[in-house]
Parts: sequence; structure tokens; C-alpha cells
Amino acid sequence: MFKLIFFVSAISASVTFSYGASGLGALPTKKTTEPYGSSEINPFAGVVLLIQDNRFKDAYEMLLKLSINSVNEANRQNLLGFTARKLGDFSSATIHYKNALQIDPYHLNALEYQGKLFLSLGDVDSAKENLRKLKEKCFLVCPQQYQTLKDAIAQF
Repeated sequence: MFKLIFFVSAISASVTFSYGASGLGALPTKKTTEPYGSSEINPFAGVVLLIQDNRFKDAYEMLLKLSINSVNEANRQNLLGFTARKLGDFSSATIHYKNALQIDPYHLNALEYQGKLFLSLGDVDSAKENLRKLKEKCFLVCPQQYQTLKDAIAQF
């Protein structure tokens, strides 16, 4: 019985960790009429909606103005990196991903997106290093970020 409880607890912790480390929390399922979303639910809700609309410049500018507590700073830096990368500003994206990973060295989205940035810069070895770090976070099943980066490297 103890082994079963331990196994279920381990799986639950793994799922919770993977979800919590995603950097976005629950994504809104429909567009909000509020221009910046509801910060009570998710401080990044408005930013996510802008990203979903491919409004990367607006999302980047909103993230720069967004006042975030230290708990969410790795997520903010990751999203700044993501939007900068989508805008083609690889220099800023590099800085933001580095900042996110200094705060949380195993931030799953930052590792995936930084890996994609490395591929855009032709640095396959660094992308593979990020893939290795993502693999370290596997417990029974690797996170979606691992498979996405693995596929991007294979297509490169």
C-alpha cells in the first residue's frame, strides 16, 4: 500500500511541477474585453492574448511595463525573450532568456525557447545542451517542451 501511495504522490508532484514551471499558468480560453486581462487570475493574461494574436511588439511593451513580484520574474523574462525572438530581436531575446535561466535554471519554457533561439543563430550544440537539461526533468514522461525542442533540432 505504501508503494502505491508513494507512486501516486510522485506522479502528482511531477505533473504539478511540469505545469507550474510552464511560466504561464492557466491560459485564457477566450478573449477578454479588458485590454490587459485580469491580473487577479494571471498577471500575464493580457500578454498571452496579445501573443495569441501575433501582436508581439505590443506584448513586449506590455511586459516591460508590467510590475511583477520576484516569484513571476523568471516567467516575465521568458515571455520578454519569446516576444523579442518573434520580433527578430535576437540580442534582446538572448538577454531575457539568460535572465530567466539565472532565476530558474530549469525553467522549461525558457530552455525550450532559448534552444530555438540557438537554432536561429546556427548554434546546434547549445540547443542540444538545452535539450539535455530538459531531459533531466523527465519523470516517466518528458515535458512537452522537450519534445518540441527535440523536433526543432531534428528539423534543423
